[in-house]
Amino acid sequence: MDLQCFRLGTRQGDICSGWPCSPISMLEGDLFLAYQSTLPPQSEVEHRVRMGCDLWSLLTSEARRSRGIRVAPDEYLMPMEVVKAVVDQETQLLRWKVLAEYTGLHATGETPPWVTEFMNGIANTHVDEADKGRDDIAEFRVVDSIDEALEKMSELSDARQETVAGALTYGVHTVMIAVTYVNTAISIYSAIDSLTGMWYSVPTNLCLISSIVCKEWCHRHVWPTMTQTESEASVLSTFNSPGTFLLTVFAINKPVS
Repeated sequence: MDLQCFRLGTRQGDICSGWPCSPISMLEGDLFLAYQSTLPPQSEVEHRVRMGCDLWSLLTSEARRSRGIRVAPDEYLMPMEVVKAVVDQETQLLRWKVLAEYTGLHATGETPPWVTEFMNGIANTHVDEADKGRDDIAEFRVVDSIDEALEKMSELSDARQETVAGALTYGVHTVMIAVTYVNTAISIYSAIDSLTGMWYSVPTNLCLISSIVCKEWCHRHVWPTMTQTESEASVLSTFNSPGTFLLTVFAINKPVS
């Protein structure tokens, strides 16, 4: 099945300066979740770019700073910050429920062992017996690559038999990933980059979407050659940042019946 490519008529840079990509990605994902087994029309996807810029302006506004919320103009927001700030007007619940977070190093295999060990140490890669079956616990796992993270997202969609959306952050930029669940045999994979205004979509071929995301949007970072001593002497937050990604997978947060 063929890859479809749509060039959106609206990009984030056409609307505002700053870093609205995370709110845009969350709202784009929200749109795909609303349509469930079909893809939304391009006009609505473009409208969500504008809505995301408006949301970002609101979340970094002087009004929120005056309420003691730590935001600043032109600030980049992580997807989780957007999740925690948006409440559904009807249900009074957070608009989105985080299903899973996958993190790791894009340059897998080229990092010192202690970096991988550290990242595995901060991730909850298991669920205690007492927590099994609870629907309010999001999986947090270290994976080896963006490819693997997207595969996990697709598996999650299959297991739930419903569409899921994701916000993939890499290099201080966030793009939207969606797995549109059609039936047990067909899923449609989509990726939207609000910075370039590109929307790619393809049925059943996750590898094709993953390749575009990794090669065109998340350029591979190669670690400098380091000895173990040099690696241990580096500041982890600075050393780690160019190659770290985070995929936040989410769905609409529904009231418990």
